Amino acid sequence: MPITDEGTIEYSIPEEYKAMITKSFLQTLRYGLQKHLGKGTYGSNLGYNDEETWVYASGSYGWQMAFTEAAKLHKLDELLSYYDSLDWYDSDRFDGDIIDLAVFYNVITPMPPVTRWEILWSRINWTWQLREYYFLRFTGWIKSLFKKKKKPVNGLGWALDKQLEDLLGESKLKK
Repeated sequence: MPITDEGTIEYSIPEEYKAMITKSFLQTLRYGLQKHLGKGTYGSNLGYNDEETWVYASGSYGWQMAFTEAAKLHKLDELLSYYDSLDWYDSDRFDGDIIDLAVFYNVITPMPPVTRWEILWSRINWTWQLREYYFLRFTGWIKSLFKKKKKPVNGLGWALDKQLEDLLGESKLKK
């Protein structure tokens, strides 16, 4: 992982390996993602047709299985051995470059650009959601402090006391 003097990480797929990654390889990878990762949350079919789903899938076991199958199918053992030799941080960068190539070859659609206002609004919205969550938890806790709790009869707990009360009648329990 080459780190520059400015502290940024410089990594890109070496040209000899980048030349091996063709459009058909990326289409096979997309099919493998659909096969190994399947459906999304609540059964929605992700399809793996856009950059966002590839970003979420990259680095997962399903991604590795799909990549391995695609490399073996296209007889790219050298690319597969290079991918397996990478450290985790370099393989994450490698996956990012694969995704960029998939966008470049129009295998997947790119993510829409995000404006500063959208980022700011999402942070404001997130802050209010957190504030509301903790406010509700705090007020619930305060209310629970002031609730009168029934003392269990005979020390068996409220639910058992209620059952005994129903079976035996209230007068026999309070002796």
